[in-house]
Amino acid sequence: MVSASLRSAQNRGPPDLVRPIFRKGNNAFGVALIKGADTATQTHYAVGHVVRKAIEKIGGTMPEDLPTPDKSIQQIEKEQMERLQKKAKARKPMHLTMYIYDSRGKVVSPIKFL
Repeated sequence: MVSASLRSAQNRGPPDLVRPIFRKGNNAFGVALIKGADTATQTHYAVGHVVRKAIEKIGGTMPEDLPTPDKSIQQIEKEQMERLQKKAKARKPMHLTMYIYDSRGKVVSPIKFL
């Protein structure tokens, strides 16, 4: 028989399991609560320095040495938009013609809609 708490943990996803650690005021990782832009910037650089040292220590690839794609996301989006616009221009417009009939069933005038 599986206990209720184990069953509950099995049904929760990673965000639910991690959420209690990051509750306001909970300092489980020894990280100070940061207030102010200057403190945030200093902390950002300090953490970045530690991360880079850790990557270097384990022999990982530094971020600037990672492969980069030939095209940026913006370039791909722009090219795709241009292709779609070109395709839309090349498409023949749909014409609709409505006929008005007189009482004898003879066409009085055709009306064309573009």
